[in-house]
Amino acid sequence: MAAVTRAGRTTLVDFTTGEARWTAEEPGVPIAGDDESLLVRE
Repeated sequence: MAAVTRAGRTTLVDFTTGEARWTAEEPGVPIAGDDESLLVRE
């Protein structure tokens, strides 16, 4: 699942563990994605 943190950074959360798997270094908004890629607007 892709979401945005309180700081405005995109993060990917693992549904099975509930843990963040990746967090962007810069603020952005997820706008599209599939099972391999995520497109984030600045």
